[in-house]
Amino acid sequence: MSELIVLAFTDRYRAPEVLNELIRRDPRWSEDLERAVAITLNAESQASVYLNVDLSKREVSEWAKLWGALLRSTLFVPLVDGMVEAADNVSCPAVQIGCSPDVEGDECPEIKWWRESLKPSENFRRDVAALISPNSSAVLILARRINMTEAVEHFGKYATTIVHTTISAKQDEKLKEMLRRR
Repeated sequence: MSELIVLAFTDRYRAPEVLNELIRRDPRWSEDLERAVAITLNAESQASVYLNVDLSKREVSEWAKLWGALLRSTLFVPLVDGMVEAADNVSCPAVQIGCSPDVEGDECPEIKWWRESLKPSENFRRDVAALISPNSSAVLILARRINMTEAVEHFGKYATTIVHTTISAKQDEKLKEMLRRR
């Protein structure tokens, strides 16, 4: 099972700093942290997303679609399609993937996955949406290799608020399938 962890900050610029610091200091969790994102909101609630792009792995498009779907469907951050397009352009300029539904008028698979994964966690969705407000920031980690007791203790040194929810083994399998397709 995985955990979706959100480290929330009242300072707009703090999340990208903390994410970089965690990647630098925590090699045992580096794979999960390198796939994490930081999001900042300015005073007008305009979002900036910080996503690590490892050019050697060519998996950034799938992760960009996954994070973009979460931000769009769950946290109501608009205009994240540009994140997927930018990741596509950087990682594999000849192949443009994008988030498109399998059936016309349907949601894309990544949005469906988040809705199903977070269905039992309505409080989590509510809490995260309330924490990410103008002039704030957050780090979002989909932790597949992190012990939560240890993580909460460690991340508590950096974040004022930590919210997390468990992703079921069944949803983890769906995630692996989505990340494998190219």
